[in-house]
Amino acid sequence: NDDHMSIHPLVSFLDQQQNNNTRGWIRNHFPANILDESMSKKQLSASEKQILTTMYSLLLGNSSTSGKIKGWMRKLSFAFGVNKNVITAIYDNYIIRDFTHDRKERSDKGETVFNSDKKQKQVFSALNNFKKAGAM
Repeated sequence: NDDHMSIHPLVSFLDQQQNNNTRGWIRNHFPANILDESMSKKQLSASEKQILTTMYSLLLGNSSTSGKIKGWMRKLSFAFGVNKNVITAIYDNYIIRDFTHDRKERSDKGETVFNSDKKQKQVFSALNNFKKAGAM
C-alpha cells in the first residue's frame, strides 16, 4: 500500500499489524527473556516498558489527532494492550525515576520490629486504623 510508505515506518507497522491481531499483540512477539520476567499478562515488565517508552519517544513530537500519522497513540495503546493514560504515566514515571523503569524501593526496606526502633514504637490496632482513615 502506497499510503504506508509516506508515513512514519513505526506507525505503518502498527497500522498493518493492528488489523490482523488482538489487543496486546506486540507482547507476543518479544523474545522469551522479556516474557519470562513479565509480572503478568496485564502488567508490563521493565523491559516491555522500555520498549514502549522507546516507541512512544519516537512519535512523541507528532500530533495524534491530525496529520499523516493521526491515531498513532491509539495504535500504540492497542499494540501493548494498555490505556493511553497508562502510556503517558509510564513515560512520566520514567522521567521522574531518573530514566529507569525499576519499581520504587520502600523507604523502610529491611527494617523489622526486631531491628528498628521506629517499627517497635508503631502501634497497630483496628481503632488506630479507623481513626487514621478520618472516620471519627
